[in-house]
Amino acid sequence: DVVQYLREAGARLRRLTKKRAPSSDEGQLLEIAGAAKWEDIPHGEGEGSTPLSAFCFYELYHRQVTRLKSTYVEGLLRAMDEGGRVHTQYNQLPATGRLSSSGPNLQNQPRPESALSSPIRNAFVARPGMVLLKGDWSQIEYRLLAHYTADPFLLDVFRRGLDIHIAAAELLGITRQLAKTANYALIFGADAMKVAESVGVPRDEAEAFARLFNEKIPGIRVHREQIISQLHDKGYVETPIGWRGYFPLYFSPLHQEAQKALREAINCPIQGLAAELFKQWLLEVRGILKRKGGQLVLQVHDEGVAEVEPGSEREVAKEMRTAWLDLCSWLRVPVEIDFSVGHHWGSLDKLKLEG
Repeated sequence: DVVQYLREAGARLRRLTKKRAPSSDEGQLLEIAGAAKWEDIPHGEGEGSTPLSAFCFYELYHRQVTRLKSTYVEGLLRAMDEGGRVHTQYNQLPATGRLSSSGPNLQNQPRPESALSSPIRNAFVARPGMVLLKGDWSQIEYRLLAHYTADPFLLDVFRRGLDIHIAAAELLGITRQLAKTANYALIFGADAMKVAESVGVPRDEAEAFARLFNEKIPGIRVHREQIISQLHDKGYVETPIGWRGYFPLYFSPLHQEAQKALREAINCPIQGLAAELFKQWLLEVRGILKRKGGQLVLQVHDEGVAEVEPGSEREVAKEMRTAWLDLCSWLRVPVEIDFSVGHHWGSLDKLKLEG
């Protein structure tokens, strides 16, 4: 029993489960080991390693391996056809019109950020005689937010070609990683408690940060309040193209259910517009690829992946980029799309385009 071992080893168990019992979740083990990520926990003969830190490392390592095996590897092997291909089904989410993936869920494959998870994405390869070309939107939801809030800070960031998280970090006097986490939480409706959990700071500090955020970037607060007002009055919110998202649980007497519905509702207009633009772009891309002898093979949130003939990837990417820029030319801020190419989905190389 993990909790029993931690107690016997003298660890302080500050995190509790919903039933108020001592927790042995990842956050608890990282806190005990004094690390931000399980890979960074001292273990073996490394400097700073103790029996307790080594236990935390290997316990989390085992959980990661077990999760990768059961959630990804076994499911993909079951879904693979005789030719070694995996075919997913795309579904349109009712609230936003976004595409989700099922049978298997290819939008939920782990990112190649560690030695453990990288082989999963690298198992996805182009068919013989082809290469993979990926187009990845750059911070599209933040750009759409800048357009619709017309907030001076956001407009200036994207018109100058800056990174939103670096700019926010400098504005608020915090690190980029902290800004990235807090930006997303605050922009899309998290309360102070949720921000505190996401960022890993005390609640009073999160409340102070939220006040500063709303003071420095007021357009987001106004935008959020308009959505809440519409939700309260009508029970639904609309995307800029008229797609309606209904959130009946917003009126639930249970606080957690109501807060979750509120966050989803605040996400709805921007995510819905991003989804519509992306689907229109995919239709344009399909025509481009048909002319060039390629085909779309995957859509994962803010990226589209195609198979193209080697040597044609630069020309195809330029046409895909032109289609994207033309589609978004009416926005108040410029948009960007980044391309990468290669044989394995998990280890693509950046593709630089002129102009």
